[in-house]
Amino acid sequence: MPNGQLITIPVSGSLKIGLLKSAIRKAGLDDEEFMILLKE
Repeated sequence: MPNGQLITIPVSGSLKIGLLKSAIRKAGLDDEEFMILLKE
């Protein structure tokens, strides 16, 4: 991650959009940066 922080997301069924967006922000990314990394 850009800021070196580790983020843990519990696995219990579907991932809700709010939790995903929160994790992306905590990682120091915006939606576009996340999508670029996801495609790599």
